[in-house]
Amino acid sequence: MKEQRQIPDEQTLIERCVSGDRLSMKLLYDEYSGRVFSTLIRILGNREDAEDALQETFVKIFKHIGSFEGKSKLSTWLYRVATTTAIDMMRRRKKHEGHLDVEEMSEYLPDARNRDPQIMCSMLLEEKIGELPDGYREVFVLYALDGFKHHEIAGMLGISEGTSRSHFYHARANLRKMLLPYLEVIRYGMQ
Repeated sequence: MKEQRQIPDEQTLIERCVSGDRLSMKLLYDEYSGRVFSTLIRILGNREDAEDALQETFVKIFKHIGSFEGKSKLSTWLYRVATTTAIDMMRRRKKHEGHLDVEEMSEYLPDARNRDPQIMCSMLLEEKIGELPDGYREVFVLYALDGFKHHEIAGMLGISEGTSRSHFYHARANLRKMLLPYLEVIRYGMQ
């Protein structure tokens, strides 16, 4: 029977990572990398950038884990490092390029007449989320898709809770406007 690894409590895990324990670093990475990656891919809009950002994020985490003060949950701090890394990456590139769009994704799916409307709606939503302004997109992803509260997002992004709420409100309004022209097409396709 295969032995299952026990994840130590948060404080013990942090202490072990600070001391350079590679097994603890691997446990931390294994525990959070999947969720952090899905957040990064939604913020950055493409897999390659998200992979680069994930690597850069965990390098920063392991380099600076000793500075984690415990004022928030470890996961909140990890997401803050990840979102800051993504924002820095977007700033360095100055122009958001290569976001996934429906046409690029369509080559991986069968003929449009045979596509599942739910898959098409998901693809369209992902594309439109990628078109949101950076601040709106970050807050929308963290709140609506990852389930963080506005006070947590404020801490991660270094903004006020009110700004987080405002960005979410505007992101949702922009998405409604962007998706409205597709509503009739989607309704027609589902009949």
